[in-house]
Amino acid sequence: MKVLLVNGSPHQKGCTYTALCEVSDALNNNGVDTDVFWIGKKALSGCIAAYRYGCVAGWLVGFVPGCAVMEFCVG
Repeated sequence: MKVLLVNGSPHQKGCTYTALCEVSDALNNNGVDTDVFWIGKKALSGCIAAYRYGCVAGWLVGFVPGCAVMEFCVG
C-alpha cells in the first residue's frame, strides 16, 4: 500500500511538512510506503477536464470528479 500525504501549506518545509514527516515515519515503520506532495503557492480550482474526460490523475488519488491535483501532475 502507498499513502500520499498532501502538504497544502504555502511553506514547503514548515510545520505542516514536519507533522507529515512524523506521520510518514510512523507509516513507514509499519510497512506502508509514503510520498509527500507539496501543492505549493498556486491557487487551486476544480479541474474542468475531469467532468468531460474523467480524471487522468485517477491513478494518483483515485477517481475524484474535479480533481485539483491533475494540474500539478500532468500540466
